[in-house]
Amino acid sequence: MTQVLFVGIGGFIGSVLRYLTTGWVLRSYPNLLHGLGTVMVNLLGCFLIGLAAGLFSVRGHLPQEYRLLAITGVLGGFTTFSAFGLEADYLLRQGDFIQLGQYVGLNLIGGIFLVGLGLFISHQLLR
Repeated sequence: MTQVLFVGIGGFIGSVLRYLTTGWVLRSYPNLLHGLGTVMVNLLGCFLIGLAAGLFSVRGHLPQEYRLLAITGVLGGFTTFSAFGLEADYLLRQGDFIQLGQYVGLNLIGGIFLVGLGLFISHQLLR
C-alpha cells in the first residue's frame, strides 16, 4: 500500500506540473503549433525520464519507493501520449498533414533522442 501512495503522490505532482507547463507554453506561444504544449511536455518528460532512469541504474541502491515516486508517479503523471493521440487525430481530421507530420515527428523522434540524451548525461555525471 505504501508503494501505491508514492505513485499517487507523484502522479498528483506530475499532473499539476503538466497542467502548469502546458498552460505556460500555450500562453507564451499561442499561434506557433497546435499541440505545442503537449510537444513540450512530452519532450521534457522524455529527457527527464532518461535522466532519472540513468540515475536509478547507476545508483541501484536507492529505495524502490523513490523510483516509483519519480518515474512512475511524477513523470508518469507529467507525460502522456493520450493527449498526443487526441491532438494528432484532430490534425488528421482537419486535413492538416504538414502540422500533423511536424507534431508526430517532434514528439516521437525528439522524445527518443532526448531519452537517449538524458541517459547519456546521467551516466556521464554519475561515473
